[in-house]
Amino acid sequence: MWYFGIELFGESELYTSTVNAYQRFARNPTESELAALQVTLRIMSNSVPERLRPFYQMASLGADTFRALHNLEDHRGSSELQFTTVLQCVAHWRNLLDDDFVVFHDESSNFFRASEVWERVTNAHVPEQIHAGTNAAPHKYPLRVLSTSAIDSKSSFSIQLCDLIAGLTTRQLRSDHSPEDRAFLDEVLKAGFEKLSVGGIKPEPILTEGGPSKLTGPDAVDRLMSIMFPRSTQTL
Repeated sequence: MWYFGIELFGESELYTSTVNAYQRFARNPTESELAALQVTLRIMSNSVPERLRPFYQMASLGADTFRALHNLEDHRGSSELQFTTVLQCVAHWRNLLDDDFVVFHDESSNFFRASEVWERVTNAHVPEQIHAGTNAAPHKYPLRVLSTSAIDSKSSFSIQLCDLIAGLTTRQLRSDHSPEDRAFLDEVLKAGFEKLSVGGIKPEPILTEGGPSKLTGPDAVDRLMSIMFPRSTQTL
């Protein structure tokens, strides 16, 4: 809803500056970055178009109360995009293949800031079960990941190919191409790139009405915790 609000009532520069302000803190959660985020959101909450102010006011309140509710010294960041992406990729192939997996990733990524979480999720002793996915098919556990290793992209053609595909996909999904860029990307599609399937997290034009319905039983977080800690209760 926030994204489409900016699309309708704001400018592209507002979206970029909002995301950049958050990402600076998410990737480097320090006192100075938190203070900068707090100031930025306070200014935005008072200066953006009126229809967008509730979003920025809520975000500003969250940033202002963050220190009281979290131990910043132990906070490893709040961006889980890389972890979620790798999990979705493994779960996707797990649904298609019965093989065990050996996972390799670019060692320059910050995917393993919380490596113990990944180790628990991919533990071979996780009980067999189905877990709901996000914008994807349900995940089958255990994921049957034998090992996960970091590789220097400079010495791995496979990682370099993945970087190339990711970069081209990102460019394809942008909406601000020049005529020359669009012509080039159309040629890339015709050469076979259009045959690739693209997953991931993206905004959908589906807006909720009212508050969430009352939940009965364990939610998605409870179920994931039961995977990470099999002996714990499912409802926290």
